[in-house]
Amino acid sequence: MSKTNYNTKKQYKQLSLVERTKIETLLNEKKPIRYIAERLGRNVSTIYREIKRGSVNQIVNRNGIQRDELKYYAETSHYIYKAKQQNKYHHDLTEKFSQQFFKDLQQVVTEKYRTHSIDTFVHWYRQNHPNEKVPCTKTVYTFVHQGIIPIKPIDLPKMVSIRNDRKKRTPKHTKKNMGTSIENRPDVANNRTEFGHWEIDLVLFKKTKNEALLLTLVERQTRYTIIRKMNDKTAQCVLRTLKNIFKQYRKSTFKSITSDNGSEFASLSELESTYLSIYYAHPYSSYERGTNENHNGQIREFLPKGKSINTVKKSTIRKIESCLNQKIRRKLGYRTPAELFLLRVD
Repeated sequence: MSKTNYNTKKQYKQLSLVERTKIETLLNEKKPIRYIAERLGRNVSTIYREIKRGSVNQIVNRNGIQRDELKYYAETSHYIYKAKQQNKYHHDLTEKFSQQFFKDLQQVVTEKYRTHSIDTFVHWYRQNHPNEKVPCTKTVYTFVHQGIIPIKPIDLPKMVSIRNDRKKRTPKHTKKNMGTSIENRPDVANNRTEFGHWEIDLVLFKKTKNEALLLTLVERQTRYTIIRKMNDKTAQCVLRTLKNIFKQYRKSTFKSITSDNGSEFASLSELESTYLSIYYAHPYSSYERGTNENHNGQIREFLPKGKSINTVKKSTIRKIESCLNQKIRRKLGYRTPAELFLLRVD
């Protein structure tokens, strides 16, 4: 009867932390490498590689003389091994996707004046590189939060959300509206089907005297943003700034403006005409101007609260304005506010 020979290759097993600790102990006892290999049932070459990986250069004092000496530490070696395994795992996860995509993504989301979110960049990259395999937005966010790609959550644009459930609350009418209530604003403005309806607000940075601030206007349909620096928050300054803005655009660009009930907007009624209506949100109801609130949050990515903007140049304000208007937005069908705004005003 013939015998069948089975040649099976013995699977290599990585050293455990227990084995590494034994190596450290035996080395401290001045045991030779071959002895350590025999004790652990390992190849001599395995022990040599292990000692090389886990050895740390230290300064020791021998007979009053300081010198460098390599010393093996089990925990150090084990940490290095685990880190390499983790890197290999991360590489395996991202290997099937375009590596150029990850390089370009890291660059665009860490730019100071970024015009992309992860979602819009995924969409843009797919459109421009149809032959490359690109992960979906959800997968990229998973990679970020698990540390699989070199992008940190802090690098990402801040998530500014407006709670829709607040709309169900009944506003407290403890403060009187200055003019026409938002309740009378036409549906074409509310549902964003008509161009030319704006929200206005002031963005304050430091609550001290003689501090500059920003006036912001956001067009509801296109999300186009206009930002102007002001020296004070008086009603006269607001009125003067708006009049200067109006001179730069056609009359049809501004059909309505919605503001809160702050005293700085008390003179807006002077701007009302047959082509421009002014509406006031309910007192203490900033969610009714959610578009503007959202954009103000994006501005604070560049100019954080508590920072004085007295020395901030107008050119910097223009860069921030341009950045917001050049951002590709999913809500706009992956187009930019500037692109849609130009289509509407032409």
